[in-house]
Amino acid sequence: MPDVKEALKCMARGRCWPTCKDAPNVSLSYTTPAACPPQYGLYELDACGRQVLTGCTKTGVINVAQDGNPSWTRVWFNTGAVENGAVIEYSEAARAALGTAIDPTFDLDYRAWVATQPPAQPPLTCYD
Repeated sequence: MPDVKEALKCMARGRCWPTCKDAPNVSLSYTTPAACPPQYGLYELDACGRQVLTGCTKTGVINVAQDGNPSWTRVWFNTGAVENGAVIEYSEAARAALGTAIDPTFDLDYRAWVATQPPAQPPLTCYD
């Protein structure tokens, strides 16, 4: 995690793009946070009282590809922030390979978000 934070700081300053000579089958690609995880979403209520995703508290995401798996891990972060709050989302393959060495923050944030969600309600009849 410290290496990821240092790489993110460096990229935020426009100074570098990290590479790893010891991991030749690993590549990085910067993407947009369009597929924001629900626990980092910004929501508003529409006219019918439904929650609508309007943004993401994470402003950037890096896909880390390994051995042909394009989303082996995804690093979600906040660009330009001193403390960027980077969290790592692990694929099942990454979880299997890393075992207990993973950082649980992403999963803990998701569980905390789920615990705050109201119980499922039947759909409302609403005329937009």
